[in-house]
Amino acid sequence: MKETHCSSCAKVLDGEWSYRYRGERFCRQCFESNFTLRTCTKCGRKKKVHNDLVVAVCKICQVKNSPCIRCGKTDYTPGLISGQGPVCNSCSKYFRPYKTCTECGKTTYTVSNRTFNDGKVALVCQSCYNKHLPVCSQCRKQRKAYTYDDEQKPVCRICALEGTRTCKVCGEEFPAGVGRICTSCSSNNSLGRQIDFGQHALSPFMAEYFTQFSQWLVKRRGSQFASNKIKQYFPYFFDLDRFAEELERHPSYEELVDRFTVARTRQNLLVSIFLDEIGVIRIDKRVQEEYSNMDMIERYLGRFPKKTWQADMLHKYSEHLHTKLQNDQTTVRSIRLALGGAVNLLHYCRHFVPVELSNKALHGYLWKFPGQRGTLTGFVNFVNSGYSIDLQLPNAGKTILHTPTKSRQLLERLFLEALRSGEQDLSSVVKKTVLAIEYLHHVGIPDNVVIELRDIKRSKKDSSWSVRLAGREFYLPEEVTPAAK
Repeated sequence: MKETHCSSCAKVLDGEWSYRYRGERFCRQCFESNFTLRTCTKCGRKKKVHNDLVVAVCKICQVKNSPCIRCGKTDYTPGLISGQGPVCNSCSKYFRPYKTCTECGKTTYTVSNRTFNDGKVALVCQSCYNKHLPVCSQCRKQRKAYTYDDEQKPVCRICALEGTRTCKVCGEEFPAGVGRICTSCSSNNSLGRQIDFGQHALSPFMAEYFTQFSQWLVKRRGSQFASNKIKQYFPYFFDLDRFAEELERHPSYEELVDRFTVARTRQNLLVSIFLDEIGVIRIDKRVQEEYSNMDMIERYLGRFPKKTWQADMLHKYSEHLHTKLQNDQTTVRSIRLALGGAVNLLHYCRHFVPVELSNKALHGYLWKFPGQRGTLTGFVNFVNSGYSIDLQLPNAGKTILHTPTKSRQLLERLFLEALRSGEQDLSSVVKKTVLAIEYLHHVGIPDNVVIELRDIKRSKKDSSWSVRLAGREFYLPEEVTPAAK
């Protein structure tokens, strides 16, 4: 954090009292020597006035009736007098020195010492502080609980004391903690400002469609959703607008995905659906699938750092597959699937020492994912013909499961010890998963099979936990999973 110094004696002021005057700061000693208690000639009050002023005018009266330098308001409560002029109380937070939040590590103007419900005081930002606050049952704002209702739900101070207010726009009653106007009118006002901004920022190619999309979004998802999300869609409209200006017409779907990729059109799916519905840019399913495969291929090729053996092997395999594509011996989709299997296998090799492509890694991967055998056949043949590696694919068919090498009694003792430890770090969860499979399902996990945290899945249907290995589903007790406490 940048140190703040006294403008007179250069003493470090961090954590100490200081007085601000015309953009300068003074320590206690320099303040007493540079400012004298005199009667202000404008407000008539006794104030500390700088010794350089012949006519005594306090610092508040010096800027009275001057607009806030940030928002331009003239009727306001002074919050700060900067070197450039006065700042209202609402805008003063933007002129505070930035501090670092002790929870998230971000440096921002909202960081300050805040007191939590347990009496603890910490230097945190507004966002982290809000995470510790309850949600008011009336206005749905995160605030300190002032009281509780009959169902023991928290109620903030504003809602408890005022109850409801009348919306200045529509006249409807709403919880006082929401603000001066209701949520619906606030969303409509915000959306209106954003539509107006879009109308001025976009060219005739997209300005009207942006407005239509905003209205379409309101009908589809409501004004609050539209108000919150429209700003996320504007950059896409802006780029579409610039592209249309370059072409001097609206682009076709093929031109669109060639410029922005299918992935980005999917990120802005509602925009794509809207433009397709009104016939401006029709979605071509064939082009969408082809470019989607091409996008995925590019991502696969960039999965490993440049000049590594994995990247070199993957690029050569890609060139081999694309040569087959030119001879009409394969398709773009088949290339994507083949490269996907190769990437996953090469990524799996990182678990072994030394990190290299070997039969140990190959057989461990295919024991874990037997369905990938067909996908990897071409890659194995390519490696064997172009590199000094003799990879042997395991026999096709159902993976054979073996019993654990450890005794039943030993597995029981190890499993119970792991559960009693209560540890929930990555290695502990994986260790308990392996022991659960070996003890509860009586299936041994080979040494070349590595289980990762992402392999452990929770069912959306019944919330049960399981891990899929060797083409089978192994269910796990709650105490083993990452959710266990």
